[in-house]
Amino acid sequence: MAKPTQVLHLEPSVELTFKGPFTEVVTSHLRLHNPSDRIVYFKVKTTAPKYYCVRPNSGIMKPNETAVISVMLQPVDQASTLESERTKHKFMIQTAFANSTDTPVETFWKSADPQQVMDSKLRVHFVPGTESTAPSSSETVISDVKETTPVKAPSFGQDRDLQKETDLRRRVEHDKVNLERENRELRDRLEMIAKSAQQSGIEGMPVIQVFLIALAALLVGLILGKLF
Repeated sequence: MAKPTQVLHLEPSVELTFKGPFTEVVTSHLRLHNPSDRIVYFKVKTTAPKYYCVRPNSGIMKPNETAVISVMLQPVDQASTLESERTKHKFMIQTAFANSTDTPVETFWKSADPQQVMDSKLRVHFVPGTESTAPSSSETVISDVKETTPVKAPSFGQDRDLQKETDLRRRVEHDKVNLERENRELRDRLEMIAKSAQQSGIEGMPVIQVFLIALAALLVGLILGKLF
């Protein structure tokens, strides 16, 4: 029994193009349109999951609805690596009709009849450049479905967090050095005040009283210094 023909209109319909540089994430967009009067479930699969992140990689399309799928090529060190594996990179868009949207996407595909599943295959093409196609703002993007990305997307805030942590550590070290220096200066000033107090005719006074007098004099000096 032959499989049914793909109901969705795909743009592009034959080949996904990715424009470099490939040392950063490169995004290509796939537009899906449901011209029928029935509900369609879809999912996107690839033969090279470690290279791509697809969002959303599955979902539900109502009659006459259009979805834009973002296919993100993960960074690679050398473009030659991609070119050598280009023929191995393919995508498949599988679809199937449904009577309602009540069934969760993952549950639907676990019980879908393989004989009723429609599919389309896309090749991949890598081109040097700096631009990638962008979705039209007038189209509806299906983004409120549960999805599982085939590869882990890079954490773009990781470098920022690391820099913040480094700056905080430097500030803590700087404050620690300043506190140690101020502590040494405080001890030296206390010793000088205590010696001055003893030389002013209060020898024989208990050490604790001499220390308290010196500390009080130091605090008065600090307060006056801040006031003036």
